[in-house]
Amino acid sequence: MDAISTSAGRDAGGRSRSLWASLVEAVRGSHQDYTAGSLNRAILLLAVPMVLEMVLESLFAVVDVF
Repeated sequence: MDAISTSAGRDAGGRSRSLWASLVEAVRGSHQDYTAGSLNRAILLLAVPMVLEMVLESLFAVVDVF
């Protein structure tokens, strides 16, 4: 259990990841193993592209009306 809790929110080198770095990585779309590491970070990496897609879809609908 200690190995899971100590690896949460850290990269391969053991350094802590910032929120900005996680957002950039989510947009970049790098390959991740979502079964290892922090559950919160995995949810963030999966949610950011979906939110961006919904924003762009809404923008398309507004532009399409005019």
